[in-house]
Amino acid sequence: VARDNECKNLISIIAEDLELLVAFSWRTTQSEEQQAKWQAAAYLGDKASLVCAEPVLLQFMKDADEYVVRRSLLSLSRLGSEHTEKLAISAWDTKHLYQRIAALHALHNIGSNQLEYYLDLASEDGRQHLLSNATKLRERTSSLR
Repeated sequence: VARDNECKNLISIIAEDLELLVAFSWRTTQSEEQQAKWQAAAYLGDKASLVCAEPVLLQFMKDADEYVVRRSLLSLSRLGSEHTEKLAISAWDTKHLYQRIAALHALHNIGSNQLEYYLDLASEDGRQHLLSNATKLRERTSSLR
């Protein structure tokens, strides 16, 4: 699975069986294969229920790999985890560009009342890619009102 991360053929097959996907995901938490971990995190957010996915995604949030953590945060937000807001704020506090972008998207996904505050902080941060994402999220948010 880790070596097939560009095509994602193997993870797609695994994800057809939710029980297998969850078991595989737990197994990857004990692995050094970051490519397998982020794929598991992403597919859990798309295929599993919160009850099945949340425990393993929370374990992935402790991973040393930034991308695994980011994909896990986004999956938790898509599933509506009650931990999302706190984890998004922690991601923001890392000051890492992509963690901050993920934090904004996670807050948006759960409809957090903290989103506007962090969109304003993104403007203060000033990095172009962060600003671009903040602008798009601000537009989406205002169109929903």
